[in-house]
Amino acid sequence: EELAVSYESVLKEADRKQKKEEDLAVGFKQSRKRAREEILEEYLLSVILQSMDPKHILETTEKNLFDFRFRTPALQGIREALVSYFRKENVFDIKKITSFLPGEYLHSFDNCLLLPNADYLKNKYLAEAVKVAEELKAIYAKQEIRDF
Repeated sequence: EELAVSYESVLKEADRKQKKEEDLAVGFKQSRKRAREEILEEYLLSVILQSMDPKHILETTEKNLFDFRFRTPALQGIREALVSYFRKENVFDIKKITSFLPGEYLHSFDNCLLLPNADYLKNKYLAEAVKVAEELKAIYAKQEIRDF
């Protein structure tokens, strides 16, 4: 029996399938490497948001970072929104804060809120947040010196 498809058509289809697989493989290899400060900014916000007293921890870390802006615009926006929120509110309420945040920050906020943190942080959120804030301050200061 003879197929109703030409040999050239079969070769074209095989090439197309192979190219699709190569494109998928390349897509996985080209994942974006994140800068250390971006990872630390996200981690700091996650520690603040997951703690039992986010207002106190935010106020403490802001003492170290008040001169510096986060490099990631969405995380900086969340940080500013949290500072504004806690000027008006004393208690952290997810519903209120999410309605307070602009829509473009919600995805980053959710990532920070759901970022898995180590079990050892249970009672050490403040110490961890201060440590990360100090490391970020050092990175920002080094960057400013290089830019100068």
